[in-house]
Amino acid sequence: AAFVAASGESHPHLASFDTLLGDVENTAGDPVAAEATLRRAIARYDRIHGEGDPISLTARVSLAGVLAERDPDESLR
Repeated sequence: AAFVAASGESHPHLASFDTLLGDVENTAGDPVAAEATLRRAIARYDRIHGEGDPISLTARVSLAGVLAERDPDESLR
């Protein structure tokens, strides 16, 4: 919370942190939290680097994995 307050919501490290946190949440068995965190990471990447920038691919692939585990058809959307 202190880092966000000092650096702002659009700091690039926050998107990276959210990607890692989403992976941890998924591994820990909380796909709902993982999905929300990974979507937040993607939104941050898009805001910082522009929509579809390759830097967001790690978060997008992680999100696809979370969705595929929950509903294989959903991951294709």
